[in-house]
Amino acid sequence: MQKGGDVKAVFERLARGIEAVGNSVHKESGKSFMFDEKYGYIHSCPTNLGTGMRASVHIDLPGWTAEGIDSLKKRCEELKLQPRGTRGESGGQTGITYDISNKHRLGYSEVELVQCMIDGVNTLYREDLRLQKKHQILLN
Repeated sequence: MQKGGDVKAVFERLARGIEAVGNSVHKESGKSFMFDEKYGYIHSCPTNLGTGMRASVHIDLPGWTAEGIDSLKKRCEELKLQPRGTRGESGGQTGITYDISNKHRLGYSEVELVQCMIDGVNTLYREDLRLQKKHQILLN
């Protein structure tokens, strides 16, 4: 939100933001926004895009919890995942249960996004079992 009535400044900031996102998507995936010479950029609200999909699971990670949330966040970054608490985006973390989702939302197919989440969660689970042993965590 910008106070005042300088629509031109707001539009210029929006254009810079769109360009930055486009450059980031292209750098990460090699793909670009759709553009038509007659109609310009073909767009939609990201929440309505098929490839704007967020796939997630709730999983108990007691080993990673013992290792530390910063370690889990770093590992998720490497796996192209995003850890959250189970209370949603800003609800914070409680206990050992995490909401793990694909980090990227645009520039990939639905299959690629879901597979990334599945592969990453499977990796985190295997690593968590080793971390449970390291931290001598006994679960029922």
